[in-house]
Amino acid sequence: MERKSIKEYCVVQYIENVNRKIKYFICHESRPGCYVDALSGEAVSSDVFRPELICECIGPLTNFGLAIQGYDVEGENLPLLEKNDLARIYSRLNDEKLLEREFYKAGENLSTILEKATVHFFPKSGHWDHLCFRRSNELRNWFLPCHLHDDLWLAKFLKMEGKLYFISDATILGFVRSQFFQGKRKEYELEIVRWQIDWMIKGGDNWLVREEFGGCMSMLSPLWDLAFRQGVIDTLVAIGLDKSIVEEGLERNSSMWRDIVMRQAFDNAYQPIIADMKGYTAAVEEGKKFERLVSIMNPPGIQHFELWLKLRKYEYYQRHKAVVDEFGSVEEDMSMSSLEASNLRLFLERKHNERMEYLERYEKAYHEGRLLEMKPVSDYSN
Repeated sequence: MERKSIKEYCVVQYIENVNRKIKYFICHESRPGCYVDALSGEAVSSDVFRPELICECIGPLTNFGLAIQGYDVEGENLPLLEKNDLARIYSRLNDEKLLEREFYKAGENLSTILEKATVHFFPKSGHWDHLCFRRSNELRNWFLPCHLHDDLWLAKFLKMEGKLYFISDATILGFVRSQFFQGKRKEYELEIVRWQIDWMIKGGDNWLVREEFGGCMSMLSPLWDLAFRQGVIDTLVAIGLDKSIVEEGLERNSSMWRDIVMRQAFDNAYQPIIADMKGYTAAVEEGKKFERLVSIMNPPGIQHFELWLKLRKYEYYQRHKAVVDEFGSVEEDMSMSSLEASNLRLFLERKHNERMEYLERYEKAYHEGRLLEMKPVSDYSN
């Protein structure tokens, strides 16, 4: 690597075009177009830098502390880095490959440096921001979830976040494609899936739902369990996650959601508040009448629910057998024979018809104003 005297470096004043903020960059006449921020030591991105906005050269790097006196530096404590460090950083940015060889000669292990850089690279929480739907290419923390499978973006962001300016882009890209990094990325993706499940269970917004499952009213639909699972997948795939990872996360965390949303789907189907959405919207608003309606009706029977859940889990397993076998837990209810499932389906169809007739009887009494005449009865077979 060609060594240059610190006396050859200069400090220039740069005024940003938008907010007119003053910055100070170091440069060298033999390397036109390459600038380093004199305060932070970071490379100046060619995407945002405009050479015509350099207003003057304010002095050599050796006089850095003196040269900036009298200039408006907006309260910055200057200099933040030693002059020799700034010159060294500048050289690193221009001779990355040569510098890497020097690290090898000095016994430095680049793999170790890169692995350490990932310790705080992936957030510990799977929380993601709604801005991820934009899929912006900006190098910002909140856009990390939507670029987890964009190796070039990840390499640039890792270099910036880890301040790895002395390592070449090609080396960092190779590391991003390594088994080690891919393992860390998968761990983070699974954490995002876990967070999304918890978020939706608690009623969080900003997730996608298909109209075939009830659209925005899916939480009140008998298909809520189907809507929930597909909503997790559609939402996370939309921000850039891999579908196979999302499905793996759903199975690894099935205890967080599956029984809960299946129970809700059953209640949605057989409780009076949503047995007929059109008929009971008014009932909910009238409060006391609806309370009377609920108080005199029998809830769905325990046996009905248990057998319904058994068939629901069996059908779930038939749809998602491969991913359940690989990442989930095959429950006893999922392993019925096709004949047993067929017989159970016929039985539940009869129970469904009985419950619907039972609900319709009370709905009719409600609409005809005869609700107060109705008394609790037990004519619904549990």
